[in-house]
Order: sequence, then C-alpha cells, then structure tokens
Amino acid sequence: MGEGLWSLVKLFACSIFTLLWAAALYAAPLDRRELPADVKWFLHIDADGGRTSQVGSSLIDATRGDPMVTRALAKFHEVFNIDPTKDLHAVTVYGTDFTPQAAVLIFRGRLDREKIISLVQGAPEYHMEIYQSHPLFTWNEAGPGQPPHRSTGAIFDSETIIVGPEEAAVKHALDALDKKIPALTSTDSPLAKAGPEGSIVEGGALGLGTAAGVPLESPVLRQCDYGLMWAGEKDHQVFFGGVAIMSSADVAEKVSAFMQGTKALALLNGSGDDADIGHLLAPMQIRTEDRAVNVSWQMPADKVSEILIGSLTKTLGIERAKGPQTKP
Repeated sequence: MGEGLWSLVKLFACSIFTLLWAAALYAAPLDRRELPADVKWFLHIDADGGRTSQVGSSLIDATRGDPMVTRALAKFHEVFNIDPTKDLHAVTVYGTDFTPQAAVLIFRGRLDREKIISLVQGAPEYHMEIYQSHPLFTWNEAGPGQPPHRSTGAIFDSETIIVGPEEAAVKHALDALDKKIPALTSTDSPLAKAGPEGSIVEGGALGLGTAAGVPLESPVLRQCDYGLMWAGEKDHQVFFGGVAIMSSADVAEKVSAFMQGTKALALLNGSGDDADIGHLLAPMQIRTEDRAVNVSWQMPADKVSEILIGSLTKTLGIERAKGPQTKP
C-alpha cells in the first residue's frame, strides 16, 4: 500500500495544523463532554468558525491562488478526497497518559469514508470488526527503519473518524463519544474548565510534573502541575491566554522572570526582519499569583492580519524562489 494510513494521518494532522495556523481558521470551543474523564492532555482546533473570522478571511483571500498553497491542497484532495479549507470541521488530539500509544486523533468533516478505508485495506494483516456498532479497522505498518506495528482506525459516524496506534485507545475514544463512560465534564479536573467566550483553539495538560513518558525532559515542565491555553477572536480583537500552575510560588516567580526577560530581549532585537515579532509580543502581559503564571495577549484583528499577511507573503515568496527541490 506504500505509506500506511497512520503515517498519512500524522502527515495530514501536522499539515492541517500548519494550514490552520497559516490560514487562521478560527473556531468554536471544544465540547468537553466528548472527552473521557481520564484525559491527561488535549489540543483542539475547530475550523468551521474561522472561515468567516476577520483574520481568517483576510489570510484566505491573501493566499487564494498561490501556487504552493494550491499544490498542497491538491495533494490533500488526491490522498483523502477532501479540501481541508472547506471540508474539515475540527481536529482533536488527546491522550489518557503521555505515551504515544495512548494518543488518538479525531477528525470531523465532510470525509470520504470509502477513500479512507481503501488506504488501509491493502495493508498487511488488515482486519475489520464491528465495535459497539462502529466499523473498526486494524492493520500492520512500518515506517522507514522501524519494525512493523499495529495501527487502528474507526468510523464513529458519517463525519467522524478516529485513528491511533493502539486499539484500546481508539475503543476508549468511541466509548466516550457514545457516552458509555464518564466524560471529562463529570470530574473536577482543571482540564474540564472551558476557555473564555470566543475561544477557538484550546489545549491543556495535567500532571506534567510526575508523568512518565513526557517526551520533553524540560525542567520547567517537570515543575508544572498543569497548564491551559486558549486563543480566539472576539469583537474584532484576536486574543491568546494561558495559565500554568507550578510546584511552588518561588518557581512561578522564576518562570515569570524568565518569560519577561525573553520578551524584553525580543523587543530589543525587534528591528528589520524581526520587527513583526516585537510588534506581536509588545501587548503580552505576564503576571504571577501564588503558584500560577498567567499570560494574556490581545491585538486588533486588522493589525494581526496585516502582520501575518506580510510574513506569509514573504515566506511564500522565499519558498517559490528556491524552485523545485531535486535530489542528485
């Protein structure tokens, strides 16, 4: 079959996140009733609302017809038979622990189920079964230099598919969507708290300080009990916010000082090609309250559009100037 579906899905997810960032496809808040109670981390982007946001529509107009963007969208259509700028409703990724095996990706949109199924039917050890009335597929695949491993995909409904490296995690996600197990909203987890009105991208992580399997061995992460972030657009203002609860008030002060210093350095160096970074960072506010480090940022949508369009136009121009990449 060539590349396995899981490899394609990972490529799809990474590219989707890149496209969502570049095209500012802002969205509505996550429905936490669809996450299981034992979630330890998540990231959610719902693309529907962004197609009419001020920043999103400006960037979509600015990139419409660009050859590189056109080729990228054509590739997605070739592989998945969808246009991610029109057909994708939402992407959610989460895990019940911090190991890759516990992660699942949930795609919602106008999906071509038959096209997706055809990608895995020719894989080694392909198997299909019905789990709680939902088609569930497992198959073997191997990446370059990696031993074969089992992957799983499931179709929840006509617009929702779930994929993951472990069958148990995918079944757990199906149970959550079917409301057969307790939801995140039934707990007192800090991850159950929704972001502010207008939030369109949300993420969070719980238990970083003691978690096994966290891929980044960062001293800061190891001092963080939990963290939340959100971003959105409301009343012609783009906003970002976040909070990290550290292990002590002293650690919180040190993290805040580090962030303040990083911002100051960026502002000092904010000239020439780096001027946009300085403009974007200038409104950022960082404050501590006991163990909490709070970050808030807000800027008029038209100003954000101007900066992002300029940066994106420059990046696309540089990539086009490189020409096609060939191998000797």
